[in-house]
Amino acid sequence: FLFFQNTPATVATWIWETRRALDEKEEVLAFAKTNGINLLYLYIDQSVAPEQYRSFIKSARQAGMKVEALGGDPYWALKANRESIRSFIQWVRTYNETAKEEERFHGIHVDIEPHLLPKWKEEQAAIIKQWVENIDYVVKETKKDPNLVTGADLRFWIDELTIPGEAKRVSDWMMERLD
Repeated sequence: FLFFQNTPATVATWIWETRRALDEKEEVLAFAKTNGINLLYLYIDQSVAPEQYRSFIKSARQAGMKVEALGGDPYWALKANRESIRSFIQWVRTYNETAKEEERFHGIHVDIEPHLLPKWKEEQAAIIKQWVENIDYVVKETKKDPNLVTGADLRFWIDELTIPGEAKRVSDWMMERLD
C-alpha cells in the first residue's frame, strides 16, 4: 500500500525580468499569492546586488513560497560552454553561503533548450550527448550543497529522444537525475 501525505501541489512560475521583479516585489508576490503560486524560478542577473535577492527571497518565504535560482541558455547544451554553467552555479552557492537561511535559494533550475541551437537538426545526436553530460555536471555541482534541489525545464517531446549509443530515453535519464 502506498500512503501519500496531504501536501499541496506545486504551482510554479518563471520570472525572467529580474530587476523589475525585485523593484516591484510586493506586486509580484501578491500576484503569486493570489494565483496559488508557491514556487518561483527567479532568473539570476549577476549584476544585481545580493541584498536585493535577500529581501525578495525573505519576503517570498514569509508568503509561503520557495525561490529557485533560474539560469539557462541553449548553448549550455554544449560542453564548450560549461564555464558559463559553472559560473552560474558558483554564484548561487556563494550567495547561499553568505545569506541567512530565510534568504537562501531553495534550488537551482536550468532552462537549456538545445532544440533552439542552429545545428540541432544536423547534429542532434552529438548535441544530446553533450546536453546530458552538462545536466549531469549541473546536478553534481549543485549537490555539492546538499540543501539545494536541482530542476530543469524539459520539453514535452523529449520522451521521443534517446541517448546516443543507449536504448534509454532522454526523459527517463533526466527524471532519474533531477529533483
